[in-house]
Amino acid sequence: MNRIILENASFQYSSGTWAVENLNLTIDQGEAVAIVGQNGAGKTTTMRMMLGLIKPTSGECYIQGNKV
Repeated sequence: MNRIILENASFQYSSGTWAVENLNLTIDQGEAVAIVGQNGAGKTTTMRMMLGLIKPTSGECYIQGNKV
């Protein structure tokens, strides 16, 4: 099945600040999803992890069953 999965995905900056901590998310094909939150909530960091632009500090990201 075509889906995006984040399992306990976390990202910590070198300064020690956590941008995202233990995020679990599953998005199935055809679903519309909005990621909303205040500035600094980790929205962009989450998208960057999902796209493979940055590597999560811990946890896993999969797109269509392939590890990103």
